[in-house]
Amino acid sequence: MIIEYQYILLPVDGSQQSIDSFKRRISEGKQWNSKLYFVHVVKEDGDDILVLQRESLLNSLEDYVNNEGVSLHKEILYGDLRTQIAVVSVDRWSIDLVVMRQYIIEQMQNRMIKGKQLKVRKARK
Repeated sequence: MIIEYQYILLPVDGSQQSIDSFKRRISEGKQWNSKLYFVHVVKEDGDDILVLQRESLLNSLEDYVNNEGVSLHKEILYGDLRTQIAVVSVDRWSIDLVVMRQYIIEQMQNRMIKGKQLKVRKARK
C-alpha cells in the first residue's frame, strides 16, 4: 500500500543536505499531486543580510519547483524553529507530512498536533 500525502512541509535551513532533500521531495509531491509548503525559519532578531540571503535561496528553489510543475507555497517565518514548524505551519496549512533533518525530528517525533497524528520523516542524505 502506497501512502500519498496531500500537504507536505519542507523546512529548509540553507544546508546542502536540506536543499538536496527538498529537491528529492519534489518528485514525490508531483507523483502524489501534493501541495508543497517550503519554509525557512529565522530567529526574531535575525540579521537583515541573512534574511536577504535566505530570500534569494528560496527564490532559486522556487524557480526549480516551477520548472518541475509542482504546486508550491514558500515563506520565511520568524520565531522559534520548533514552534513555527511543529505548531504554526502544521496547523495553518493542514500538513500531513514533514520532512526535515534529524536534530529537529528528535525533538518532534510523531507529535500529536491538535488531535492529529503528524508523520515526521527524516530527510535522506
